[in-house]
Amino acid sequence: MKTIFKVWIFMILVLLAGCELNEEVVRNENYATKIKIRETSLDKLLGESKFLTAYNKVYANRDKSRTAMEAQYNFSIVPHDAKVIEDGTKTSYTFKITREINNPNYFENLVINVDSIGQPSAYILKYTPSEPLHSGTHGSFVFKGDINLTPINYNVSQMGKDIVCHTATVMMCNEANSGNTVGVEHVRGVNCNNSDFLYSVTSTTCDVVGGGGSFGAGAGQYTGGNNTGGQSGNGGGGDEDPSGGNSNPPSNCPRCPNIITVPVEDWLEAPLHCDKLNELFKSFNFKAAIKKLITDQSLTGVKEQGFNLSYNGKGNIVVSEVPEANTGENHVNYSSNSLLFGGIHCHLNGHFSMFSEADLFLLDKFYQGHNYTANNGIPDPLIPVHILVSNIGTYAISADNVQALEKLRAIYSDNSKREDFKRALGRRYKKIDNSSFALANYQTIFLEFLKDNGLELSLYKADDNLTKWTKLALNENPETKTNKPINEINCN
Repeated sequence: MKTIFKVWIFMILVLLAGCELNEEVVRNENYATKIKIRETSLDKLLGESKFLTAYNKVYANRDKSRTAMEAQYNFSIVPHDAKVIEDGTKTSYTFKITREINNPNYFENLVINVDSIGQPSAYILKYTPSEPLHSGTHGSFVFKGDINLTPINYNVSQMGKDIVCHTATVMMCNEANSGNTVGVEHVRGVNCNNSDFLYSVTSTTCDVVGGGGSFGAGAGQYTGGNNTGGQSGNGGGGDEDPSGGNSNPPSNCPRCPNIITVPVEDWLEAPLHCDKLNELFKSFNFKAAIKKLITDQSLTGVKEQGFNLSYNGKGNIVVSEVPEANTGENHVNYSSNSLLFGGIHCHLNGHFSMFSEADLFLLDKFYQGHNYTANNGIPDPLIPVHILVSNIGTYAISADNVQALEKLRAIYSDNSKREDFKRALGRRYKKIDNSSFALANYQTIFLEFLKDNGLELSLYKADDNLTKWTKLALNENPETKTNKPINEINCN
């Protein structure tokens, strides 16, 4: 019996060694070019016959709209921000899942996979970040850490001892926002479609079934930086695993599905401009300028008032008042000093309480005119800032990338486009003025206008005591955005 057992173990190890899941093979096949990805909600998916058929198959019974999987594994499906990935005749549906008590150290996804003959299978993917999630490009986020896969509701009758492996292929992208150049590696989103910058990270789990033994592989780990994806790590094996575990699937394994997915997680984008804005609050003269513009005397006057923001030769912030001769009822003409990086101005009561189209264009003027000697002569779109004081608060805008400034420049340089841009923003603001909406709705209108025009600018609001900034961003969660249209992200 011992001899038979040793032979059996040897055969399994040969099988496991016989087929390596090589990431370069995945890349060379370049199947990423054929993969389509979209974002949707559970409600919309229930209107699609292919998904509905698969979804109903995982229902053993209906208990308050919870699937048998949810009840058995004690989780709930988050119905929004689902990712659908179509690879030829195969489709996967990925949802964020939550539990009664969520562990802050990781997040989990449910992946429902439908193979080429319409058979569904389901998996839980556990993502344990090695560093906080943070902003990538294409509106996506950066994930680095461990990936664990657990197959669920996967009932396959098997005869004798067999090895079953499950592989998760997580789609990644490293194209910069500017396009056609390498940028920050991030989770692939719906806007990542350039095949030259698409790749994948794999995590494989193998089990010996039918006899109680287990060759359980550890988590796949992705640390980034090599543009070839990650690989599965080796974990501790079962009682019959003398090798310590091996994550390579056997050759010609008909029961070794490879699911394709991307992580789905609710996350708040890390603000890009907080360091710069917080540095402004360290300047006594900056705070004094804001306090002057907040006064009733300034807001009820006949001319706007403003201050130049510039750096001196030592890199210190200089705040200088714009002469009255350079101001008017609807404008402030800032200096043309090459050290100028921004400005502060007020809008008089009775005028729009949020940034005008001219205020947006000035960001590019600051960008083009500033001397970037402190940045080795390289223009930085994150440096320019424009600040507005109005009857609803103190706000700042700054560009997230050079593309936003280039779009503004293209509009500004064309009189017809600029006039259309101005009228479009004015019409939205006037809807607020002619209604009973709260003045704070200016924030939502302004952010929606930026989004509709593809302008990646960030909006921040200062607190009344001028001690902290809060980034204001549209709430894209369909379940909560009606009552809370804006997410607030603290800069401190």
